[in-house]
This record gives sequence, structure tokens and C-alpha cells, in this order.
Amino acid sequence: MQNHRALLKAVTLRSLMLSAVFAIIFLILFRSGAPPYLLGLVFGSFLGILNFRQLGATIEKAVAMPPAKAQSYVTVHYFIRFSLVAVAILVSILSEQIQVLGTVAGLLTVKLVIYMTQLLSASSKSMNISKRKEE
Repeated sequence: MQNHRALLKAVTLRSLMLSAVFAIIFLILFRSGAPPYLLGLVFGSFLGILNFRQLGATIEKAVAMPPAKAQSYVTVHYFIRFSLVAVAILVSILSEQIQVLGTVAGLLTVKLVIYMTQLLSASSKSMNISKRKEE
């Protein structure tokens, strides 16, 4: 349980840091037209982090259920999260104040953080394996 909460906190913090990097990139690239991209980034990042936390809560509850009930529970919650992402992208497409690119970048921050974390931990493990044992 402690490890689960620590992971949620670490991914959330790293996602916010990556969102800040994206914000700087948007400010550099789009200068005066950056506010819609930044608003989309905030919107997408918030939804991405919320989605990740909801996934954690869903898994935590599903583990305690019988397999058949857990499968239907997880499936329903998957479609709820999927629908929320679809609505967010649709809102950003239809709104003039929110830019789609910013929303998609925000939604992808959590995934990018997880991929980068796994890639870095895998490379550090391979470095430890490839070291020659001292005699």
C-alpha cells in the first residue's frame, strides 16, 4: 500500500515536471499565441493525472474481488476513463480557448513519464548485469 501511494506521488510529480517542460517549449515556439496551448496542456495534464489515479484506485479495488466480478468492474472503469479522454479531446477540438496539441501533450505526460522511468530502470539494470565481477 505504501509503495502504491509512493508510486502515485512520484508519477504525479514527474508528470507535472514534464508538463512544465512542455509549457516552456510552447512558450518558446508559439510566443504570443501560447495561452490556448498552455490551457490545453493544463487541461490534458490534469485529466491524465486524474486518469492515472483512477486506474490505481480501480486496480486496488479489483484485486480484492472475485475474478468474474473484477473483470466486469475493470472493464466498466476502463470505458469510463476512455470516454473521459474522448470527451476531453472533443472539447478541445470544439473550443477556441483550448488547443488540441496542448491537450494531447498533457494527456501523454503520464505515459511518457512511465515509459521513461521503465527505460531508465531497465538500462541501469542492464549496466549492473554487464559489469564484470571483481575477484
